[in-house]
Amino acid sequence: MLVLSLNIVIVIIGLGSAIIASNKAVTAATHLARSLGVPAFVLGITVMSVGTDLPEIANSISAHIQHQADISIGDSTGSILAQFTLVLAALALAARGMRTPRRQILPVGLATLPGLAATALLLRDGWFSRTDAMILIAIWLTIVIILYKRNPSEAPAPYSPPAPTPTDTKPQRRNRTNAGILLTALVVVGIGATAAVHSLVQLAEEVGVPEFYLAFFGAGLATSAPELIVVISCAVQGARQIALGDVLGSSFVDSTLSLAAGALIVPAAVTTQFALEGITIAAAAALIATTTLAIRQRLDHTAATILILTYAAAYAAVAVT
Repeated sequence: MLVLSLNIVIVIIGLGSAIIASNKAVTAATHLARSLGVPAFVLGITVMSVGTDLPEIANSISAHIQHQADISIGDSTGSILAQFTLVLAALALAARGMRTPRRQILPVGLATLPGLAATALLLRDGWFSRTDAMILIAIWLTIVIILYKRNPSEAPAPYSPPAPTPTDTKPQRRNRTNAGILLTALVVVGIGATAAVHSLVQLAEEVGVPEFYLAFFGAGLATSAPELIVVISCAVQGARQIALGDVLGSSFVDSTLSLAAGALIVPAAVTTQFALEGITIAAAAALIATTTLAIRQRLDHTAATILILTYAAAYAAVAVT
């Protein structure tokens, strides 16, 4: 009982520290990218989406190093489920309703599906190789380029830092400070994720539940906390489109980069049955959420109810299985 409680505490502390550090990393990276003149669109697709996915990426690497690829797949697919349902529902409630134009929602919302489909095909042999990882990374890069070229007129102009003021005369020092914060935060994310993955494996052995399911629902929910924090913060500040883009973009990152990160470093065996189950549920959630928003063209209380029921149905389906 003591060992069980200790592992639960370590999982909570590990994931908690990873989430807190990832938020620091996103803030530092955002300031750094803006000061360097990175276009807002590129900032949202890469820094924001990848930044809020740092816990999943770190978990993927840690899981593969410990030869527990099922945890990586469970975490990433579970995060997709949570983001397309619970996090979007939270945005609907926090923003008190917002427009979701079909032309905006469909390309980004459906971008998650090619990554999941490719993963399902690549993992049929029960092995997640470096080649598989590179294919997923190529899919991410290709779709980002397509999305960028698809709406060139909507891409905001590059951010131009304001002229230095008497109290703000050393932008280079600020850049170095932000870079230092970013690197330190990434180290903390990695340490926290490693501790969490190790204890998650021990916890699964103690309670007799496959680690995939603990990762799918437990870690998947926990590592979606950065997206939830960003969503609520943006909604409160009126930046609803940034929040929506981060949720959809993060799910796309989960289906490609997060899954590929660990396998690119350490290839590992996977349980095909679990992988396909998680991928199927995540794809269904992505399809239901995207279709709902595209048809209604509004994220409101009704849409939130549909999304929450979708998560509940996924949980019930896995419980029955």
